Amino acid sequence: MPEGDYIFQEDAAPVGCLKADPIEFHFSADGQVTIQGVVVPNSVVEMKDKSAPYISIKINKNWVDKNDQPVPDAEKSFLVARLQLKANGADAKDLSGNQWSGEFTNLPTTDKDGGKINYTFVEDGDPRYSLKDNPIVTVDRETPNQEVKEVTLTNKEINAELAKITAQK
Repeated sequence: MPEGDYIFQEDAAPVGCLKADPIEFHFSADGQVTIQGVVVPNSVVEMKDKSAPYISIKINKNWVDKNDQPVPDAEKSFLVARLQLKANGADAKDLSGNQWSGEFTNLPTTDKDGGKINYTFVEDGDPRYSLKDNPIVTVDRETPNQEVKEVTLTNKEINAELAKITAQK
């Protein structure tokens, strides 16, 4: 290796790790390596990846009618929905059924380049209801490991009518 200044840089971190910061070093003609003026033992430059922190997002669902009044429990048992979690717009995980609480676990706090992630929600379900608000959960490398974010999603009844079928005998 010719004498000179170099940068040891990782292009992509392994899954479950954060991308390491670049390391600037000088390689001398006699084979000695220095980083910020300090001689490196055995002239070995070592880069270590840090484990990526993970979070969980707890979901609580509410169903309200056109007047923002809670839907009775007897009616909720018939309301089934599939909730998709998106990470920066890409599919991440799904929850489905008529249980109105759930949890998305082991979600990374950064994308593959160490950037922030915006988690959003998309729902397929009863056509008479739609998500009233769609919160965004933003996380980044400063988010504490194993943090739990709590989100309440409210489905509000809209003016859609169920199709009516008539039959003659």
